[in-house]
Amino acid sequence: MAERRLLVLFGSQTGTAQDTAERIGREAKRQHLRCRVEALDSCDVMFWRFLFRKNLPAGSLCQLDYAVLGLGDSSYPKFNFVAKKLHKRLLQLGGNPLLPVALGDDQHDLG
Repeated sequence: MAERRLLVLFGSQTGTAQDTAERIGREAKRQHLRCRVEALDSCDVMFWRFLFRKNLPAGSLCQLDYAVLGLGDSSYPKFNFVAKKLHKRLLQLGGNPLLPVALGDDQHDLG
C-alpha cells in the first residue's frame, strides 16, 4: 500500500487559517498520515502562475486528491474568492475532490 501523505497549505491574515491548518495537521498525524503544514508564502509564486497557465492539459492533476477550505467573511465583496478559484481550477485540471469546496463564513451564527 502506498504511503498516505497530506500537504496542508494555508494563507492567513489573522492567524485563523494557520490555527485551522495546524489542527488539521495534528488530526492527520493521529490518523497515521505523513503530514506537512506550510504557509502558502513558502511556495514559489510561480506555482500559482503555473497552475493557472491556459496551456496545461485538462488531465494534468488526475492523480491529485484534494480538499479546499476557505475561511472568509461574507460581508466582503469577494467572499472566499481564492478558495473558489482554486477549487474550480483543480477540477478543470482533473483533480479529485475528496469533499465539496467548504466556504467558512465569519458572519455565520457560529462564527
